[in-house]
Amino acid sequence: MRFCINWSVTLKAPTEAVSETVLVNSTLNQLSSSKKPVLLPKESIPPTGDYSLHDQKGNVCIKALLGAEYIVTQGKTNLYFNLDPKSTMATGFCGDNTALLSLNFDGGSIEFTFVKVCDIEQLLQVLLSLLIVSSLLLLGETFAGALINMKLFLSENGRSHKCYSEDTLTMANNLNIKIMNMKIQGFQISSGKFGKENECWPDFIKRIVPIILGGTAVGLGLIVVLAWLLARERRAQGYQRI
Repeated sequence: MRFCINWSVTLKAPTEAVSETVLVNSTLNQLSSSKKPVLLPKESIPPTGDYSLHDQKGNVCIKALLGAEYIVTQGKTNLYFNLDPKSTMATGFCGDNTALLSLNFDGGSIEFTFVKVCDIEQLLQVLLSLLIVSSLLLLGETFAGALINMKLFLSENGRSHKCYSEDTLTMANNLNIKIMNMKIQGFQISSGKFGKENECWPDFIKRIVPIILGGTAVGLGLIVVLAWLLARERRAQGYQRI
């Protein structure tokens, strides 16, 4: 029998964490052009990017599929910037119990830090930065935010976390990030493919509610039909007595 003690994790600076990791090459996405962020007054659906890191043996050790939208708040006004997979580079490191995926673009980055505790994989830290070159209200301003020790996106070891629903994370008073169409895994990736999925609660609700409503409708329909048949049979019995 295996006993597991529930314990909290304090993240070290990346320079300290690298000493226990496997050297990683960044793959898949290369910065194709220099295009600094420009905030827009209207939001749009961000494109979904496919990001991965490889270890020294060429095996995929971190894999992420997601779309991301920065939301910057100035007073009562929201401005938006979508992460563009074509101009985003994936870097980071892989370790047995700690891993980091950094999505870098010219003008900012998104960092995801994964930890593994008692065979449970969780996203423990998200760091965000954004340098604005031009927008309707801002010029040359930098925004930054962090979520630390939040225990997001839980999944069993060797499984992926799937959440196609929108999930908005508050990074700072004036900075949010909206993540959607996400599937992510930080440990034990086999043959470069995602493991079995752990479904997030919003996705589960979206999937199960139509089934429940459909089942309820069918059940009500059966009740109506049975009631009609019983009423018909009683009327027939009444006619026979006469």
